[in-house]
Amino acid sequence: MQLLLGALLFVVLSACNGGPPEYTITFDTMTEATIDPITAPAGEAIYKPDDPVREGYRFNGWQRDEDMFLFSVMPDEDIVLTADWSKYYTIFFDSDGGSMIDPIIIAEGDPIALDTEPTKDHFKFTGWNYNGNPFDLETMPSGDMMLTATWTPASTITFDAMVFDRYLGEYVEVDVPPIVEVAGEPISAPEIPEYLEYKFLSWQRNGIDYEFTTMPDNDITLTANWLQLSNLPALFIDLYEEDNTVVPLSTVTREIYETSTISLENTDEEFQIHNASALFKGRGEGSWWDSGDKRGYRLKFDEEQSILGSVPNRHWVLLAGANFDDVTMFRNKLAFNMTNEIFSNIDYATYNQWVDVYINGEYRGVYLLTEHVRVDEGRIDIESEYGELDTGYLIEYDAYAEGVPGIDFFRVDGVRYPFSMHYPEPDEFVENGFTSEQYRAQVTYIQGLVQNMVTAVMDKDFEAFGEYADIDSFIDMYILHEFFKNIDTGYSSFFIYREPGGKLTAGPPWDFDATLGSSPTRGNGSPLGIYVGLSVQAFSSRTASELLITLYDTPEFKTAVVARWTTLSPIIQAYIDDTLTEEMMETYRFAMGRNYVKWPSPQGYGPPTTQTEAEADWIMHIGRLRDWMTDRREWLDEEWAME
Repeated sequence: MQLLLGALLFVVLSACNGGPPEYTITFDTMTEATIDPITAPAGEAIYKPDDPVREGYRFNGWQRDEDMFLFSVMPDEDIVLTADWSKYYTIFFDSDGGSMIDPIIIAEGDPIALDTEPTKDHFKFTGWNYNGNPFDLETMPSGDMMLTATWTPASTITFDAMVFDRYLGEYVEVDVPPIVEVAGEPISAPEIPEYLEYKFLSWQRNGIDYEFTTMPDNDITLTANWLQLSNLPALFIDLYEEDNTVVPLSTVTREIYETSTISLENTDEEFQIHNASALFKGRGEGSWWDSGDKRGYRLKFDEEQSILGSVPNRHWVLLAGANFDDVTMFRNKLAFNMTNEIFSNIDYATYNQWVDVYINGEYRGVYLLTEHVRVDEGRIDIESEYGELDTGYLIEYDAYAEGVPGIDFFRVDGVRYPFSMHYPEPDEFVENGFTSEQYRAQVTYIQGLVQNMVTAVMDKDFEAFGEYADIDSFIDMYILHEFFKNIDTGYSSFFIYREPGGKLTAGPPWDFDATLGSSPTRGNGSPLGIYVGLSVQAFSSRTASELLITLYDTPEFKTAVVARWTTLSPIIQAYIDDTLTEEMMETYRFAMGRNYVKWPSPQGYGPPTTQTEAEADWIMHIGRLRDWMTDRREWLDEEWAME
């Protein structure tokens, strides 16, 4: 009664003072510790006080009438909150001669998780006993416990997965838990171990792959069989017959496709390819015969594949590069990438990436994996139809052209070599339901357009040339070939395409390994001089381009080239400075060095005797390439500034 009167008096006095009534939260900690009460008007925001501490217990929160209280706003009455505690208890372990297990402390009622098991030589751990019975409690009781390990005789398979980390400069052990099992029991291989720049192949015992079937009756150690990779994506190609027998790489030709499976690893998971079916054959003309055993290849997937984020397609190319003319492995890559980034009047250059190639399990070196030059969405995106004259065409000025005249290739007056037909494709018109007469009409049509363009060039009639050709694309293509001093410009791999109703357009660029000073005997060793448009004739008349030589000798074309170069020159230098950097060399030196340990190059590499020497040689040649390109740009600046 006295408490009630006091509360009423408090309310009356508060009202008399003009303020809202206040209420109090009192805390009972169940210990000698005290928590200051909270006093505030009803509805005012309140906050939880600091948690109390009680030795041997865990504080769970504050309860009101056995329900957890949430601190938000002050209630409209006085209340008492009581601390809710859970007592901690300890589980002790007797490993019975095995490895020591530290005690664990768990609050009463909490889940029990026994994550660690003891080990004991020649025994398998079979569980814990409590008071002579198998322990099966899921939550902690109100009391300490002692658990005792139980064992059964067993064998142990230990795994040695040592690798050499080239970044750390030391050997590192990859942790693989041992298998401990009773002899004769079924076993399976452990989870495949992983380590940066290594591919796990198998577990071996005494150099022989080990088969996991049943547990042996004695302890053994298995050693990881690793394939060392580099920091490049790794392309694995396995060639096989219909009966799954292996097809030796030495039997692969340029004419016949072999069946294969393709995997792309050592890259982000989203870009990996696993056992994709594809056809595989050789590719290249001069490079097929002149590059030794490291040759170029073509891939034709059964289904479209995106390579490292590119537009999906079935057709891809592996360029060997270094063992023909390019000891840096960089010249084709530079030409393709500079075209896409700088030469904006050339619509397309092939996507490309360096990869390490393994064929039938054997390391074959660094290749440039590129899109195959073809008419397709995301590549040369034109409409190329059979049976129509005014359609899309892709042709190549090609000294290697062969086959049936008027079908596979055609000739025009004024230039030495023929033009190969690529699209519409000469080897598929029958499958598409068209006759040779219909296809020949298409060849004759594009032949006539090319003849008109070439005639205009040879007459130095710039206005007529512009009626048949996209002038801006030819200007950019000329500058690209001239800057690179490409000895093959007038020989092969010079592509021209036409959209329906459009003009003949130069592109895409292809085959730039014999450039940037790589062939001194053919006149392009020095960064000085007009080459494609002039002096190549004196060194290699068979590769001189009558088309570009005459174009450069046409005043209007030359004036346009000089004007365009003024815009491109500083951009090209910035590209050189940003691309051929010390950081880039450091990034790729190991992969490139390893390539040249396997493939000593006749153009100055070899044979190096060590990985270190090969890396140093590659860096030296990259430095020379960077200097050559800078000198070349500066010379062209001076030469064309006088025009």
